[in-house]
Amino acid sequence: MRFSQEPQPPYSDTVVFAQTLIERNPERVMWGSDWPHPDHFEGMPNDGDLLDLLLEWAPDEMLRKKILVDNPAELFGF
Repeated sequence: MRFSQEPQPPYSDTVVFAQTLIERNPERVMWGSDWPHPDHFEGMPNDGDLLDLLLEWAPDEMLRKKILVDNPAELFGF
């Protein structure tokens, strides 16, 4: 199920939700994707564009480190 109603980035309809989720639960958020996008047969998403969304959702570098590094490390015991 898609969260965004937009077919392509920038998925502006997700910004407020994502920012609120990160603001309220920064220790419970991780980055993930459905790469290699098995349900897309045309119009393949650009993974770099998708990751760029994180810059808008979490503009603080320490928050991004938590989302990309610290939270997954804690969850998976790295």
